[in-house]
Amino acid sequence: MDIDDRIARRRQLGSDPQLVLDYEPLSPLYHPDEPTGQGSMLEQLLDELDPALSGVVPSDLYVWGPKGSGKSAVITALFRGFNRIRTARNEPIHTSTRVDYARVFDFVYVDSRQATTAFSLYRSILDQLVDESVPKHGIGTEWVRNKLESALEPVQRGAVIAVDHIGEPETQPFDTLRETLSSISATISVVLIGRDPPQSIGIDADDPIEVKRFDAYRSHALIEILTTRLSDSLVRNAIAHEQLRTVATWANGDAHDALAAVFGAVIEADRSNAENVTDQYLTSAIENVPQPCVSLGRVLSLSESRLAVLRRLVALSPESLDSVGSATEAIVETDIELTAATVERLVYELAEAGITERVKTARDNDIGRPPSRIEFRFPTIPFLYLIDSGV
Repeated sequence: MDIDDRIARRRQLGSDPQLVLDYEPLSPLYHPDEPTGQGSMLEQLLDELDPALSGVVPSDLYVWGPKGSGKSAVITALFRGFNRIRTARNEPIHTSTRVDYARVFDFVYVDSRQATTAFSLYRSILDQLVDESVPKHGIGTEWVRNKLESALEPVQRGAVIAVDHIGEPETQPFDTLRETLSSISATISVVLIGRDPPQSIGIDADDPIEVKRFDAYRSHALIEILTTRLSDSLVRNAIAHEQLRTVATWANGDAHDALAAVFGAVIEADRSNAENVTDQYLTSAIENVPQPCVSLGRVLSLSESRLAVLRRLVALSPESLDSVGSATEAIVETDIELTAATVERLVYELAEAGITERVKTARDNDIGRPPSRIEFRFPTIPFLYLIDSGV
């Protein structure tokens, strides 16, 4: 955010005290144009992708590392930057003997959580390559694939395609993704992004794909990330440096969890009309981030029906979460437009997907199966804010 934006925003606030200037930079889902703390990896990826600016197809890449290590933030920032400065289409290159045209590469980012089939993958790529809107229904996989090939047919055009979050539940396997993408065109380069080590997904020493590893953030880098985000989000001195150090130490290098905790603390403080984020708000917000934690991006990428059930599930009283049956009954009594059988099925599916967890609880007697209490594997405070804000 530049200085003019900062001044304009503060003028809009008037004289009333206000803790939060802008929620967006605090969200773990937000990726800034200038990512912090992974400068070395950014330079390495620049080296790998730089050939595209000269019209040369870069090597395929597999980028991996733990959750919250900045993979998505760095890749999306790089792709935005490349798309801003790429050579104008069909710009001529004059040589001593002829005039050539440099191949222009589009940089396309796809979230595999949303592209779970060949059709949705092709459609997502095509939608970013063409000006007209690509239909979501009434067309087949081959139609989309043919249109995609046509878009890449001109000798002056190519694409670097990043597919993020591979290897997560309900996404396409690594080998399937590579095969699906390799069949499109010879003028594409693929950047696959995941958490699993290369050997565990079938990449061996003879594989031509380049591998780049992200490590978890060091504590000082995590503090810098939080400080930078907060400077765009809160009034001055709203949270102490020592509090950020506490969060960074607790998060153990995971920027997602650190941001989720601070985000949750700010939400609670703002709702209470507090002038700053106290230790009480921060402690409560940290406790709201389970370990291990499912990323909010994955939670919010769930289908519409699953999200509808999950939103109501989070709002239930602790007593209603004592079993799947009691939770189902309580949800059916809300305004949800689903049958009891469908709600029950979706509650089970959320547990099977690892979004929630069914924890067996003790009972007064040994008769029958013990009930399973529902617990959440993601931070519910920021989840409620994000989903109710329409993110």
